[in-house]
Amino acid sequence: MDKATVEKKYMKIIKTCGTLCGIWPEQNKFSKYAMRSFIYIFASTSLFTQVANLVYFYSIDLLTWQLCFMVVVIGILVKQGNYVINSKQPSCFLGYTLVRQVNITLENSCLFTTQTRCVNSLVDQFTGFGFSCATLSFVEPSLMPIILDVILPKNESRDIVYCFPAYYMIDDRKYRTLISIHMVCTCYGIYYVFAGCDANYMFIVQHACGQLAVAGYRFKNAVSDLSNVKHPSDVDKIYERVLHSIRGQQRAMKFVLKLPDGFL
Repeated sequence: MDKATVEKKYMKIIKTCGTLCGIWPEQNKFSKYAMRSFIYIFASTSLFTQVANLVYFYSIDLLTWQLCFMVVVIGILVKQGNYVINSKQPSCFLGYTLVRQVNITLENSCLFTTQTRCVNSLVDQFTGFGFSCATLSFVEPSLMPIILDVILPKNESRDIVYCFPAYYMIDDRKYRTLISIHMVCTCYGIYYVFAGCDANYMFIVQHACGQLAVAGYRFKNAVSDLSNVKHPSDVDKIYERVLHSIRGQQRAMKFVLKLPDGFL
């Protein structure tokens, strides 16, 4: 398989999420910096409005409720920052994974295909569930008053529904649409950072598991058809296969041991 086929068949969702949060290795610089700036601006301003809400209307109950949302926003800033600071390591992992998928041999294709299908199913469920939760729990309540004002208008506009506790220090009725757009963009930005970073990590871990599975398969079948040595050349074949299996195992272990250095 060529590179484009591998990306389309096995990495479509991962590439989409990674591109939207600015961490895809082959993403052009303008798009990468634009998406990163988008995430930082909306996350930082969201954090500012939450701190303002806590300062202006401080109470123990509000503090307990507000911390849940603030931790999430701080979490994406840390996670995104980790990817930017250590951008070479995740890029190397993804690039290596892609090259290995392209150069996969027919002997190992069944094992890699099985592993990839499993992780693709897991990634689909993970991203789909996350997108549904982000839309139904946060985005939909914020946009519903605006939609209802268009479909079933009243004498006055409906009150704004906040996705998270925040204080914008402006007239929320007059600037209701802008506030809602800011909140919606913040929610989707948070979703794509978590989905993009974690989906990439899941795929890379799956590839490491696939390499270990292939190494185990090679060890298991290294001498299965040469158990009864009938010719001196059979011994050379056994040594060659065992050596090939050991090198594959070493390569897989080296890949696995490097994973903690590039991800939170």
